[in-house]
Amino acid sequence: MPALNICDEIRHVVERVARTSVAPDGTKFHEVLAALREHPFLEKQGTLDFRYNEFQIHVGNSAVMGTLVRALAMMESYALSTAPSLVAQIPIDAEDGVLITRYAACPGERLARVDTTTVPFREAAIARFRADLQKLIDHGLMHPYARGTYHWLISSETGTLVLDSWEAVRECNAKEGIELMGRADRLLASRRQAQPSRSASSSLPASKDPMAPSKRRIEEVFGCPRVLLPVIHPVDRNTALESVRVAREAGVRGIFLINQGMSSEQVLDLVMIVRGRYPDLWVGVNLLGEPPARVLEWGLEVCANRLDGIWADNANINEDADAQPMAQALVNARLAHGWDGLYFGGVAFKYQRHIPTADLGRAAAAAVPYMDVVCTSGPGTGQAAEAQKVASMRAGLGNAGSLALASGVSEANIASYLPYVDAYLVGTGIEEAFGVLDPELVVGLHRKIMAHR
Repeated sequence: MPALNICDEIRHVVERVARTSVAPDGTKFHEVLAALREHPFLEKQGTLDFRYNEFQIHVGNSAVMGTLVRALAMMESYALSTAPSLVAQIPIDAEDGVLITRYAACPGERLARVDTTTVPFREAAIARFRADLQKLIDHGLMHPYARGTYHWLISSETGTLVLDSWEAVRECNAKEGIELMGRADRLLASRRQAQPSRSASSSLPASKDPMAPSKRRIEEVFGCPRVLLPVIHPVDRNTALESVRVAREAGVRGIFLINQGMSSEQVLDLVMIVRGRYPDLWVGVNLLGEPPARVLEWGLEVCANRLDGIWADNANINEDADAQPMAQALVNARLAHGWDGLYFGGVAFKYQRHIPTADLGRAAAAAVPYMDVVCTSGPGTGQAAEAQKVASMRAGLGNAGSLALASGVSEANIASYLPYVDAYLVGTGIEEAFGVLDPELVVGLHRKIMAHR
């Protein structure tokens, strides 16, 4: 890969769009994205992110990216090898821009997500990584995503370990710091020994073999053991975007958009709009009536080859069968596309095949090889699940998989689910009207979920 002045390259792209575009402010970034995707030396990392050696290029809403800018300014005084520094901010128009950051600890090296490699960690890299985490903790701060390897990057030559998503840095207490270091130490120790070689460019991450048990992917992706994922019913575009804003300002780390109020096509278009405004927000979709494999292929095509998550009400698991051919269709599709997003598969879900109470644990266990998160519900929309039901499914999963609950959750009953459930997909329980999130309800439920230990 030739040496480039990446700032000049990006500026030339933005200036060319500025000269030729007739699009209104707020939409020109789509043309910049299209041009960057065609650049021969940029590696696409998602819908809005690119990488060139140790440089990362982020495209999106300037105000939203300001959170990352402020976090990096704070990190600069700590001289962390795991954090990037700000290189340039290039405005596209009044609303959007390009942010360029650089990991100075690994100049000229390519970066890959740790989860896409099996390269053993070097002792020097482990020592630097630990020292950075501890330095943050000593200053009363933590990078919550360091609890899992999804946000860890490794460099191609020296094996330097760094972290992305620094906008997530938050205050922590001594107990949280000890817990984070313990988790990080276990993850670091697990890669000290050489493992079978696997290319960093492999189409499927080593840790995401669909036929291997899930390892609590919720924590790996979101950096916390439990997460609230508000379900937004998009009655219209403006109302949906306002609800997304409410969710984002409440501090949630992800949302689901569902085709109740908008068509499937409109929901996928809305995904791209949400990403433009909130590039660090995880966005999943539930396209009712569409098979999960079809949603994956369609979503990747429309959403510029990035789809954070898929939720299906029926994962087609039969606890009495030796094979699960319909569930296998999604496994085959994700292998074909190298997809490493989260699949929430419905098991013992409302309005689907009834599963006797005695068989709930077996059904959950049978689902583990086919999905990242087993998703169940109460008997109907807005109706709470019996605590014994989720307890039985948790017992069936053991420590091998993640469990989500998708109906009837509220502040009033959340305590009965917290020991068992990893992800809460909540719509009705936090709405003031259909499709309109209530800020106080979102904040209250989010805080109770995040506070549970």
